[in-house]
Amino acid sequence: MGTVFLRLVLTLVVAVPCFASVTDLFKHVFQNDLRSNFENLIATNPNYFGNAPESNQPSVTPLSYDTQYEQLVSIGFDPILSVLEATIEIKLDYGFNGTLCTNGSFEYVRFYVRNGPSFKDWSDLGAVAVNTHDILNVLDCSDVSVFPLFYVLTLPFQPSPQQNCELPQLPEIRAILSWGQLPPPSSPFFAPVWGNALDQHIQSPKLPATPPSAASASQLRHSEERLHYPQGSKNQQQVLSEDPSTPPIGELPRPGGPENIFFEELIGLGLDYSREQVVATIRIKRPDGYGTGLCGNGTLEYIAFWADWHNTCEWTYLGELTINVHNIPNIPPDGVTYSAALPVDLRNVSHFCNTTQISRVRAVLSWDLPPLQPPDARARGNLLQVHVQIPPYVTAPNLTAPTIYNIGGVALPDIDTQLTGLTFPGATFPGIYTTDNPAHQLELLPVDPDWQSGQSRRCPFGGAIFITGPPIGSLGQPQPPGSSNCDLSPSEYQYRIVYRPFGSTLQPNPVLNEIIVTQSYPVSSSSSSYSQEYYPLNAQGYFNYLPGLCNHENILGWWQPPTPGLYQIRLEIATQTSSTPPSYKTEGYTDWYNIQVNIPNPTGTFIPTDEPVCGTFPKGSILTGTLTAQATYFASYSAYVINGDIPIVIESGTVPPVPNPGFEPINSPEPWSWNSAGAPPCGYVAQLVVSDRTIMDSVNAYQSVTVATFGFCVGPPLGLGKYESEL
Repeated sequence: MGTVFLRLVLTLVVAVPCFASVTDLFKHVFQNDLRSNFENLIATNPNYFGNAPESNQPSVTPLSYDTQYEQLVSIGFDPILSVLEATIEIKLDYGFNGTLCTNGSFEYVRFYVRNGPSFKDWSDLGAVAVNTHDILNVLDCSDVSVFPLFYVLTLPFQPSPQQNCELPQLPEIRAILSWGQLPPPSSPFFAPVWGNALDQHIQSPKLPATPPSAASASQLRHSEERLHYPQGSKNQQQVLSEDPSTPPIGELPRPGGPENIFFEELIGLGLDYSREQVVATIRIKRPDGYGTGLCGNGTLEYIAFWADWHNTCEWTYLGELTINVHNIPNIPPDGVTYSAALPVDLRNVSHFCNTTQISRVRAVLSWDLPPLQPPDARARGNLLQVHVQIPPYVTAPNLTAPTIYNIGGVALPDIDTQLTGLTFPGATFPGIYTTDNPAHQLELLPVDPDWQSGQSRRCPFGGAIFITGPPIGSLGQPQPPGSSNCDLSPSEYQYRIVYRPFGSTLQPNPVLNEIIVTQSYPVSSSSSSYSQEYYPLNAQGYFNYLPGLCNHENILGWWQPPTPGLYQIRLEIATQTSSTPPSYKTEGYTDWYNIQVNIPNPTGTFIPTDEPVCGTFPKGSILTGTLTAQATYFASYSAYVINGDIPIVIESGTVPPVPNPGFEPINSPEPWSWNSAGAPPCGYVAQLVVSDRTIMDSVNAYQSVTVATFGFCVGPPLGLGKYESEL
């Protein structure tokens, strides 16, 4: 142990340039040793750090809310994508259990919500995680340390919409950051060993309304609400020209002094690398100054984004987003926060894990007018500039070849596309997490509907089968040039999805369904909708590729075969050679992918052997009958009495007996029984539910069908009247 400890000390002396004292050094050594052994320590004694007193074990090293390694810095709600965004700051280059080519460690964030001060109970919304590693602390192209690094974690959340525009709904969100330990469910006061908690109000989405026009915004630029505060004396462009590299968030200059952020402030910026989005979070601070209340159009906050992806000190403009804000008379003291997510394509920035790619991103906030290019914040707003880590890839992407990410909500590598067309055992839904397991560990949601019972079977697809993938080639530009919208010129390549029955030698059929995508801009100047519908360009099924700003989910199309069976699909890209009639030259295509399609058909029988007299069994009777349960892709069955605690037992006579519920089909009638001895006299309903494991409509929605049901009553025991039976 002494040798290991000495080696750790020497390593830290080399890795960490300076400590205030020897005591400080040994404190860091001790903490790093605790982190490297964290899982073993809390597995042996859950209360080792004193944050699990309910375990009734002694505290050995009391420690909680330590933020020297990581810290949660902001929470926001994105009303367009209906997600919560948590921005975390990684402060040190060690303490994360290994480099990028190792498993590293995980930062967990669990979210809670409560509605108004009169609601004391927090509702658990779920948890998300990001993988973090030890990353070498180097200087960027402007001789500034790459630390801290900023990551964003995203959780889907759909608050109740605003019903009365005169009564704003401002739910309060709590987020708990915890390194190495998933915060336990339904524990809003959990104290993480390393991490912290934040509370923040957000605004529930308002009912659709016409967005503010440029004319109404121009009238507000000189409104009385904002004339009480002088403009800044130093603009953002001047600051950037003096020093293009800005310090960490806590030390960022706010040009022009506090008056620039009196109404609004950009408080969080980072990269969500699982969704490939740069996310900015702003805080609205004042009750007025935003044009109108929620019954009106309000005004716009503009956020423009830039990146220096390759550490060359050359900035690339990424795009601009807007957030519609309003006067909220009773705004909470912590204000109200909003987030905006800008999709980015990281395929040409990423590397294998043996090369760490650190990039810089910058966001500029400006009220009522877009920021200038290059960055120049208006009198109302500020900028943030941070370092982010680009996730490594496992396989180098081909940026010129058509690519499919997911089919039917499942990642392509999780599907047996060469043979059966079913998912592989253990397949999961990418980006959907669950903690409903015995250890309450955060994991991707398995596709098998009975995974909680230990099942991990192959699953087919049904309903609307969505296909997603990245855009290829040069993309269309907004029209007119320089504007921010999704009215785009044609892309370099057009794509289409084609399909055929397995083994067919006929020409494949194009998928002709329209697609509905979520975009970052309103559909039109007179609409508040961010969902746009696109139809094929022609009967050949071709579409233009859309940039991420106009297609957040990377949807390429959806397909719903009319009959079950094994099919093949592929993605083709082409260039148009003539317009009348439209003709195309195929420039590339994917392999043919086998996909097993099923139309769920759960069936079964559930029959009592003896019909009761007047529908009533005497108490103490044993009801008997037979049942069957089938489906082409069988998941499970369950026979039960709805309003009773007495189980139905399947009397198969086999060893082991047939279970109820069960996960194997019952093709021949099996006898069952139900003992009414413990049932109070009452009316009862018995049901048989059979489930299919087909992945329907590309989401975790399975077909559970009540295939049979019957009602009956339990009366007094034989020979007893009503009064005697109640004695």
